[in-house]
Amino acid sequence: MVRNATDSLIKRGDSHYFLGFCVLLFVLFQGNLNAQEQNKNRFQIDAIAAVVGDYIILDSDIERSFKQLDLQHKEAGIPSLSKCEVAETLYESRLLAHNAKQDSIPFNASEVEAKVEQQFMYMKQQLGSIDKVLEFYKKPDVASFKKELTQINTINSRAEAMRQHIITDVEVSPDQISHYFRNLSEDQIPQIGTTIEFAHLVIDPKPSKEDQQKVINQLNELREDILYNGVSFSSRAVLYSQDPGSSDKGGKYTITRSTPFAKEFKDRAFSLNEGEVSRPFKTDFGWHILTVDKIRGEQVDVRHILIAPQITTASLTEAQQKLRAVRDSISSNQLSFVDAVKRYSDEPETKANEGKLINPITGTTYFEFAKLDPILYSQLEGLKEGQVSDIIVDQDRQGRKKFKLVTLLDKRPAHKADFQQDYIQIQNLALLQKQKQVLQQWKSQRIETTYTRFSNKHCQCNYTVDWCQ
Repeated sequence: MVRNATDSLIKRGDSHYFLGFCVLLFVLFQGNLNAQEQNKNRFQIDAIAAVVGDYIILDSDIERSFKQLDLQHKEAGIPSLSKCEVAETLYESRLLAHNAKQDSIPFNASEVEAKVEQQFMYMKQQLGSIDKVLEFYKKPDVASFKKELTQINTINSRAEAMRQHIITDVEVSPDQISHYFRNLSEDQIPQIGTTIEFAHLVIDPKPSKEDQQKVINQLNELREDILYNGVSFSSRAVLYSQDPGSSDKGGKYTITRSTPFAKEFKDRAFSLNEGEVSRPFKTDFGWHILTVDKIRGEQVDVRHILIAPQITTASLTEAQQKLRAVRDSISSNQLSFVDAVKRYSDEPETKANEGKLINPITGTTYFEFAKLDPILYSQLEGLKEGQVSDIIVDQDRQGRKKFKLVTLLDKRPAHKADFQQDYIQIQNLALLQKQKQVLQQWKSQRIETTYTRFSNKHCQCNYTVDWCQ
């Protein structure tokens, strides 16, 4: 709830991803679906496929990961990996994670904890209750289920931290980019899908001053109860906090200065001593009070109570009428879209960029049209260049409504990559190739110094490095 998270605009299949998320976790965590039959018939016994450093990989791990990735690739419409390729991805992640521990490469344990909570809350939301989550995944209790989620996320986080440590200083010069592109055969030159540049203007309905003051007063009353009447902060968070990510655990988060939470939240968290309770403060998500449970070096255990002022029907109507007037001014050429954004938009991130959004993958303002979020895709699909949409009602993850206009600035048809026009994409591909080469060299070297053992069956694969040396 307090994260500065911009909704993804480049994953057109997000809704399918979330559906697949539960299915994939089902495959991953349900365990051996045929265990009873195997016990009856004793036809098959799970065996150790490999040992990489501190980690044991079972045949069943490879089988479940294969099913997981197969489902994911089918959803994305891309070719599936073979079981040998899947096995190698597991070997690699364990090699990275093991060496991350050996080399003391730091990873953010609080982000692992937050991710586990986020995953668990999503499952609870999808299935309706905690009991149904445990029944679905065949787990005896919440603690054991979260422990398993934590183990998997920890391995992945350690592996990613090691991967970034290895490739962080890898760069490509203009000559290397040019050499990379010149050496691509005709069928290797990437096809660039239809790309578009667009901008939007966002009006965010505001609560009245009276409604904001009611929330501030309520938080001040809660603060006084906690400070002077011995009331538990945790119990009040469970009862009153509107943060779905933390209310059921007493408002608790463990954060560092790099945790992607609102700046105001982190500033308050790192300015308090243990046991202090802040006065009400505001973020984009509403009003908070916060207390520090424990300071542990770079990490801080905090609890907070979030209450968002109500947006009344009158406020929604006022925001919509304001945006209608702005659109009329743009349509009658009294105001340009750029000037309208500078004057009226309530979204700071895009307001400073004339309403244009930045593609986080390419770093440019162009997005591949086919990979846009489905809702955004539908909003832009019928627009011509320079045309402004009608008023669009958007809703964020907390269910809050906002209104916006979008305009299509430029549309480039699908084409084979051109060195001048698509330089950024080609630069990224050249960098990715060089990073893969560096990672490959690192793997070859570390396999020699890391304890590994592989079953004969799994040494029959044609791997990219010699795992069975």
